Amino acid sequence: MSRLVKLISLVVVVLIGLTCAAWFGFDPNSLKPRIAAEVERATGRALTIEGPIRVQLVPRPGLTAEDLSLANRPGGSTRPMATVEKLTATIAWRPLLSGTLEIETLALDQPDIVLETDADGIGNWNFSPPRQPSVIAGAPSSPGFRLRTELDQITVENGHLLWRDARTHHDVALGIPSLSDAGGRLSGTVIAQGVPIQIAAAAAPLTTTPWPLDVSLTAVGGLAIIKGSIADPLRAHGYQASVSATLPALDALNAIFPNAHLPPLHDVHVAAALTDAGTAWPDITQATVTVGASDLGADVAGLVLDRLSLGLAKPEDPIALTADGTLRGNGFSLAAQLGPAGLFKNLLIRPAPPEPATQPPHLVARLTLPQGDLAADLTGELADGSRKITGTLTSQRLDIDALTAPHAGPSPAAESPPTPPPPPNREPPRSATLISARPFAISPAIFSVFPETSIQVAIQQLIWRHTTVERLTADLAVTADHHVLLDPVDLHLGTGDLAGSLQTEATAAPQVTLRLMGHALPAGQVLDLLGDPDKVTGILDAHAELTATGATPHDLAATLDGHLGLTVVNGTLESSRAGTLVAPLLKGAPAGLFNPVLQNARAGLRCFAVAGIVKHGNAEVSTLLLDSAALDVSGTGEVELGREALDLRLRPLLRIGGNGIAVPVRLTGPWRDLKTAWDGPVDQGKASFSAVIGALSSTTPEMDCAPALAAARDGKPGIMPSAEPKPKSPDIGDLLRGLIK
Repeated sequence: MSRLVKLISLVVVVLIGLTCAAWFGFDPNSLKPRIAAEVERATGRALTIEGPIRVQLVPRPGLTAEDLSLANRPGGSTRPMATVEKLTATIAWRPLLSGTLEIETLALDQPDIVLETDADGIGNWNFSPPRQPSVIAGAPSSPGFRLRTELDQITVENGHLLWRDARTHHDVALGIPSLSDAGGRLSGTVIAQGVPIQIAAAAAPLTTTPWPLDVSLTAVGGLAIIKGSIADPLRAHGYQASVSATLPALDALNAIFPNAHLPPLHDVHVAAALTDAGTAWPDITQATVTVGASDLGADVAGLVLDRLSLGLAKPEDPIALTADGTLRGNGFSLAAQLGPAGLFKNLLIRPAPPEPATQPPHLVARLTLPQGDLAADLTGELADGSRKITGTLTSQRLDIDALTAPHAGPSPAAESPPTPPPPPNREPPRSATLISARPFAISPAIFSVFPETSIQVAIQQLIWRHTTVERLTADLAVTADHHVLLDPVDLHLGTGDLAGSLQTEATAAPQVTLRLMGHALPAGQVLDLLGDPDKVTGILDAHAELTATGATPHDLAATLDGHLGLTVVNGTLESSRAGTLVAPLLKGAPAGLFNPVLQNARAGLRCFAVAGIVKHGNAEVSTLLLDSAALDVSGTGEVELGREALDLRLRPLLRIGGNGIAVPVRLTGPWRDLKTAWDGPVDQGKASFSAVIGALSSTTPEMDCAPALAAARDGKPGIMPSAEPKPKSPDIGDLLRGLIK
């Protein structure tokens, strides 16, 4: 900007010099070709003066020129580098008498200036004079005046400035309603995104070495002060400066930087020393940042900061961070060290700088709150242009239930108007599928900073869905080709253990591979974790090797391949679930007859086993056995996961004392509309209560759990059913009493 002003001063000097040399014999407008030639000789750029040139002698010598335009450099944007609607200049009388042109004032009305850099960072304000300047035929020769371009005062009114950076592809537009440089001080107002910014700065000729920096900026209630010097102001090289700033509300800057999305941090104070490091980022030393009380609940529910501080002594040191506050009404504290600070700028510059890193970036942090703790020890590797993070995440206790519990927030003020009643409940639209069709694919963007990751996770106690998991460990890895692996994963739950692995990828339709092996797990707690509590208890064994591809859970189910086995022994079963299998068979039975059987809260579960092979989303159930005090079921069949339908052949046996009703059943149709029918030679029309009550006359033998358990466990050993007799189920007398209730 200063160099551009100097160029404009040159234009004025040439204008006045040529005008004075031909004061009485020439029209000032005839000097336009010579002026353009002088400017082109000095800059290599074409100057155009479309408007008139006027000269005055009293009360002070001076001139005005209108509609000036200076061309941009070759390869720059199509618009001129600068246009000026009107230029007004005055010169001093006394130096003029001794042959010196000294400009006293220069005023620019409605200047429109474009400052831009190319892909190499070279600005269009770097002029390249031609080796053989143009010669304008017929133009008067240069007068014999000594030219002095120092200005006493420069003013800009109603101007515009556009900054374009070809490296970042960012444009910044500023309005300049008023700006003045007088007495060595620059002052005025610029407009950014409609927000006024007050500027006050020291001004000095560009020939001053080093060029002083003394700038203060005031906007949105905040103040920033920059003091220091710069060796090469035109190239922004060799600077040293101290920076201090205070801001009542950080998010107020979003009005100036709308894409920054700055959080609502309050009472922000910043101080730092900046030194040119020869790169896009300076060296930062003696830096401190403090933040006062700030409510961040709009971004993180229930988060309120009491204080936050950052500190950095030297670029090779880590950044120290401390914070205190409340989360969902519970106090927390955070202490972290992140560094060395000088290396983190490399994560934001691509490609990585060629110089090797002497120290890898390192993060050590610990978060403590009533719901648990979390410690991190992570190291980044920045070798050969690659980025990888390795380390550990550990916790002694982490209560997810407490962390995710609804936060009531502050109580409304007493004078607040009553809250209007909520709109009437409307059932959400019914999904076309029971298995979710919502996309879940992992975006590759999350790997932009660290494409490779290897982190070991260890949590001694994890509380989730009212279930306590002990000793959860996992190895998390992300490969350069965006594969995500959890391998292995191990946890201890109750008296059992679960081991497994999970692999997926960051693509639109990822392939997912799951392997699980669980032994002696508490079935009730496993169902709690899966969100289906209080249905089954017992000792659970499970094994699975499954692979699928898709963008949604439903797509994964429809492409599933592999095998699955599940067993439960020595537990209980919610008896009402037995009714879903046998109630359709009991047509004609008097109302309430089987209530003693089907409405018991719990029934003893001796064993349960299911196993099958899945091919392209179709599961072939080869083993299915349930042996409980109220109900025994065995069967086989198919489950179509893509169509969400099944076809099972079952033999349920409803136990009543030592007797039972055993009828073959076929369960078919879509999951939302299952149909139950007799599966045997008896015509369904004759299948009524009177047709099956005769089965009560025979004693039903105990079922053999061993073969089904062995098949579902893939031949691996496991806990067998207890030898104790089944709990006594209701007898015939209980049924008859049900008739007269």
